[in-house]
Amino acid sequence: MVKIKENQLLVFFIKDVKEKIIGSDGAEYGPFKVGDIAKLPRSNAALFVEKCYCRIITKKNIHKLESIKPMSIKELQEILETTVKHDDINKVLTFFCMLTAYTEDSQFNLSFRAPSSTGKSYIPLEIMSLFPKEDVILIAYSSPTSFYHDSGEWDKEKKCIIINLERKIIIFLDQPHDQLLMRLRPLLSHDQKELLYKITDKKERKGLRTKNVLIRGFPSVIFCTGSLKADEQEVTRNILLSPETTQEKIRESLYLKALREGDPYKFQEKLKNSKRDLLAQRIVEIKKTAISKILVDSDYVYGKFVKKYPKLKPKHMRDLGRIFSIIKGIA
Repeated sequence: MVKIKENQLLVFFIKDVKEKIIGSDGAEYGPFKVGDIAKLPRSNAALFVEKCYCRIITKKNIHKLESIKPMSIKELQEILETTVKHDDINKVLTFFCMLTAYTEDSQFNLSFRAPSSTGKSYIPLEIMSLFPKEDVILIAYSSPTSFYHDSGEWDKEKKCIIINLERKIIIFLDQPHDQLLMRLRPLLSHDQKELLYKITDKKERKGLRTKNVLIRGFPSVIFCTGSLKADEQEVTRNILLSPETTQEKIRESLYLKALREGDPYKFQEKLKNSKRDLLAQRIVEIKKTAISKILVDSDYVYGKFVKKYPKLKPKHMRDLGRIFSIIKGIA
């Protein structure tokens, strides 16, 4: 237990304090880094809180401390390793793809392409279990028009059906119909925040009628397919991934499956005792913040990019955008 005097407060720093300060008690404090926990005189702590440098830790919020401390990529990998063995790049990118659903406009898309039984759908399915269920849309198959017919609310003023996909994660467990992929291109490209689709609706005795469907928001979209062929239009709109098939990964994955199948209670207990619950809580906290914009040093990122790719291509326009999205996901 941390002993706190009556004239002190326990605080958690969310910004760096680069210089030492003299407290109201005459003692020296600092400097502090993001994530540091310190006991400060009440007057000094109150000033730091007012300037948004730290948060006060109380008995009520101390259990949330782990969910708001900065987390490294390595820590994230270790947590995801509980149910997804190896595939470090794939699982981290999948996590950030889903996490960016909670940003204003920094979502990006993934396409897992690999032969059968390699775990292309396993990774997204395991990681989606960390996210609130109401934010995940899981689709096994969808015909070209049913995607627009099945959901949405009628707007009397606009005289159209509105499908709200803001802050949503869409996972296609198999390759959608080619025509549906074609119709999804403007959505995957983030052309506009609101996209109007005009589709035909067949009514008995009335023939074909036009239906207006307005899709709102930028979802994070993940495709899982056994097809190794990809149209150039889809390639430029997605980050292409393929699960590892090393002997070590297969061996560890088999043991995990044996544990899950043989003793599901023990397996669930293992998950409860891990940091997965804290990561799930962290996701909820991020969602609650309703992040609007994340600022990035654009000159630095641009300089690194053109240095790596001196011969530029048109597709690099979208590649650079995805790099910014990943950076914002990490932030």
